[in-house]
Amino acid sequence: MSREPDYKGTAEVFWSGGSQAVRLPAQCRFETTEVEIIKVGNEVTLRPRGQELARLVRFRLARLLAAAGPAQPRRGGRHPLNVQSRAISGASPRRA
Repeated sequence: MSREPDYKGTAEVFWSGGSQAVRLPAQCRFETTEVEIIKVGNEVTLRPRGQELARLVRFRLARLLAAAGPAQPRRGGRHPLNVQSRAISGASPRRA
């Protein structure tokens, strides 16, 4: 299923040093300093860097958690995800 584009227009292609560059219109500016480039055939897609990685991490984490099932308490009754904080000076742990 195809979506209508949020913006459709043209952009200037030019050279900057030894690299080809594209001057993006204001409607297409990124709020990041780095983008991923995906090329399929003659189509090039730019997207903020890390978007795909974040999606992959969320997907894999969800699969790991689902496969692990509910967390079971360890011997001694402590839950594996229960972390106690300790004071740096060696004093007894803080109580919430």
